Amino acid sequence: MPSRVFFRDACMLLLILLIGMWPLVWSTHSMKWDIVDITLPWNYYLTECINNGILPLWNPFINGGFAQMGLPDTWYPITWLLGFTFGMDLGTMHLDYLLHLFLGGLGMYTLLRQGGLPSAPAILLGTAYMFSGFTIGNAQHLGWVIGAAWLPWLFYYLRRLRQQPNWQLSLKLALVGFLMVSGGYPGISIISGYLALGYVIWHSRKRGRWLLYLGLSGFVFILLGMVVCVGALDLAPHINRGSALALSAEGWGALNGALPARALLSILTPFSTTVQPDFWGADLTLLNAYFGLLPLMFLLFANFRRKANRRLRLYTGLGLFFLCTALAEVFPFRAWLYHLPLFDLFRFPTLFRLFAIFFFLQAAAIGWQSWNQQLTEQRRFRWILYFMLIIFLALSIFGLADIGKPTWALWSQGDWSGWLSQLNWQGRMGSQALASSLFLIVFIKISKYKFQKRRINWLVLFGVFEILSAVQFNLKSTVITPQDPKIVDEALARLPRGFPLPRLDVGLSEVTEDAFRVLPYLHYNQNCYTKIPSAHGNSPYSFRSYRAAEANSQLSFFESPLVYLKHPTAQTNVQIQQFSPNHLQIQVESTAADTLFFTQNYYPHWKAYRNGQPIPIQQSKTTFMAIEILPGHQQIVFQFEPQNVIRAAWGSGLTLGLLCLILLIAFWQKSSRRGRWILGLALLWMAWNSRATQRQYLPEEARYQALATQLQQLPQHNSILWLANVDNPELLHTYLDPNIPFIPVRIQRKSDLQQLYTVLAESEATACYYFALNQLSNFPETIEIIRERFPKVQSQNQSSSAFLGYFQALPDRSRDIFTHSFERAHAFWSNGQLDSTRAKTGQWSELLHAEQEYGATFKYPLDSAKSPIKVNASTHFYKLSRRECLLVLQIMRNGQSVFWSGQNLTDYQASNREWQRALLSTDLPAVQAGDSLQIYFWNPGKDSVWIDDFKVEMRYEE
Repeated sequence: MPSRVFFRDACMLLLILLIGMWPLVWSTHSMKWDIVDITLPWNYYLTECINNGILPLWNPFINGGFAQMGLPDTWYPITWLLGFTFGMDLGTMHLDYLLHLFLGGLGMYTLLRQGGLPSAPAILLGTAYMFSGFTIGNAQHLGWVIGAAWLPWLFYYLRRLRQQPNWQLSLKLALVGFLMVSGGYPGISIISGYLALGYVIWHSRKRGRWLLYLGLSGFVFILLGMVVCVGALDLAPHINRGSALALSAEGWGALNGALPARALLSILTPFSTTVQPDFWGADLTLLNAYFGLLPLMFLLFANFRRKANRRLRLYTGLGLFFLCTALAEVFPFRAWLYHLPLFDLFRFPTLFRLFAIFFFLQAAAIGWQSWNQQLTEQRRFRWILYFMLIIFLALSIFGLADIGKPTWALWSQGDWSGWLSQLNWQGRMGSQALASSLFLIVFIKISKYKFQKRRINWLVLFGVFEILSAVQFNLKSTVITPQDPKIVDEALARLPRGFPLPRLDVGLSEVTEDAFRVLPYLHYNQNCYTKIPSAHGNSPYSFRSYRAAEANSQLSFFESPLVYLKHPTAQTNVQIQQFSPNHLQIQVESTAADTLFFTQNYYPHWKAYRNGQPIPIQQSKTTFMAIEILPGHQQIVFQFEPQNVIRAAWGSGLTLGLLCLILLIAFWQKSSRRGRWILGLALLWMAWNSRATQRQYLPEEARYQALATQLQQLPQHNSILWLANVDNPELLHTYLDPNIPFIPVRIQRKSDLQQLYTVLAESEATACYYFALNQLSNFPETIEIIRERFPKVQSQNQSSSAFLGYFQALPDRSRDIFTHSFERAHAFWSNGQLDSTRAKTGQWSELLHAEQEYGATFKYPLDSAKSPIKVNASTHFYKLSRRECLLVLQIMRNGQSVFWSGQNLTDYQASNREWQRALLSTDLPAVQAGDSLQIYFWNPGKDSVWIDDFKVEMRYEE
């Protein structure tokens, strides 16, 4: 049972984490790069599978389909737990990152306390590990952070099992090993495995019961890791990274991504490595090896003592070895390790710096103990501080002397953020070196205190404060971006909760990031959110057959929809009836024998059934699938059935569940009343959140039945327009009163809104019911388009599974409308280039082309006393290509832009040969007197674009 001191210190570490990562804690910033572009969509896909009762075996939404079951992190229990409890969005990803920072810091604290280090310095070194250059520099690589989090726990339980062998520690060691292997980067798991093996071999000379319990750990670990091992071995022969990497520093070579020698400066001033990657010779995320100023001082002090024990030399030697291994361009150690089993499967030698930091901190702990016990050692420690103070002062003078006068002008104006952003690497080195010099002066003063307890507490306090200040220097460079995560999470809440039926009028190659973009700020793998199969995606893994088809120019096959016949006729029909990641059921009617193509990457575990009977699948066009179709009516089912992986998943899941139950019971029996209260409240809190999350995941039939029940309770009359944004209108018909003549409008991308414009234009109704199941994307622009025809909102109801709105064609006095048809000059519009060759209405339209990049500008003065809260700018446009053309809204203040929003017309473009409509809907920020609103067209694609019937609607608070 953990002691009261442990809980107190864990709370201290948690408080330090919350302070250091305040932008993520308070959701003022988002994380950046791979963690949101690759990890978030993959985890979102996993969460959707889990909450819909589906094993995450096949991912059809990226690169023509991928066997997600073979990636170890697919089976990481923490991801499953977070997704099941909270759902998956940016807030959950931030929680995931923060949780593993905390676990890593607490693990290092626990490991050092086990070695006899007092509480206060253990908190300091736990903080140093939690906020090390590895976890801050590689924040985008969540697998690296997860591996770092479980590393100290692995050796903590390994050491405890040797000292106090029992079955509980054996089970905990197996669990930690599985969590590292399933969630961590494979390279970290492999290196840790070799270190653990070395530890076991070294201590196996003294045989004892612990080796027997270690065997139990190994057996349980194998049961837990079955699914990871079976899935990875199954996938490895089919992907581009399933075999040994070349011993090379180029491309995907094992030596690619080494720590540059000059990046060792990050140990002293990590802020210097946040700019100018060309100077450093590597990506900025691979450079940071910082682990705290005070821990570095104790590391140096420990190794300059006259009498250093063997354990200190071992930790320091291992740290230096791993640091030299990370410097693969300078030392040959990584090339030598390449020849060990499994070491040829991963690249990025810079990840070895994690193990250097891990052992350096343990050596620093020994230095602290020596300093705290002997007065003469304390004097020697001050000499180390004086020596390093001279070095840091020299670095600060050298760095600050390189700063130019314009940059210093920002400092004198009080623009410190702007001053820091303008610094080159020398200036950043100098600024942080100066800050470190001030901390060293404080350390020197504190080290002279006569009262030991006060000296230790103040030294730890300022040591932690120095680490926190270093984190703030680097935070914006490698961890956060100023984008608002709440906007992304609100958009995610409007996304499908089930798996919509794929469309057969859109080819997979058309499902691009831009065409189906529904989330702001996020750049890649949007189709994992919209649940639309796509030929596109951003992933470090790909099938070899896919790459071969790409090399043979056969990916044009993706221009077709998910399933189609080779020789379609007017009498043939293909209709999708059921769809999930691992299952596709279609109904086919054909007058003759034909071939049915399934545009997913071929994989041996796909099975096909015709009217319940198995039929062979052919590998077509290098990487796709096809089956033979008979004449007549038939039901075809494609099922992904990797039986070995499914059995392994059940075996691992049952083992994990039983293991967790055993450990919870053991904890409950040994814990005090306080511990039981804490555990009980934690379980209740998780259960409450899980219940709230699971309300959003109803079966498809239940969703449609609930929607039909709600609609039948609404007042009905002949002048009401019923609009249904549903995935399966036929299923809704089975539950809905046939007297309700709803019109289906299936909106999955902004270009689909053209059909909504058409339906509204043709309707003579005086009111409108609009309802949308949360199985399909509910764009905010949809409501704005409806309100253009039916301005008055009588009611809106957003539940966890559906949206229902009632709108009437009544005057709305809370808005102003300005229109420009380009037939004559307008007071609020500047003049553009008119053209009479095409016009939506009247004779004239505006023409943008290569020489006319900007269109007519709508200018309107804003009044802070009465400012619009929302602006809708809409237009008809005619484009001959899909090149970029933007409808832009700006707020200008004293000649400077203070707000900008843009909408690409191509997103609304359903055809190249007809007039279409686009809408830019923007919520405006607070304005000041003298601000002006400007709305215009910007045509960077420089292709011909015609604009007509330009309309601006300003909406005020009602």
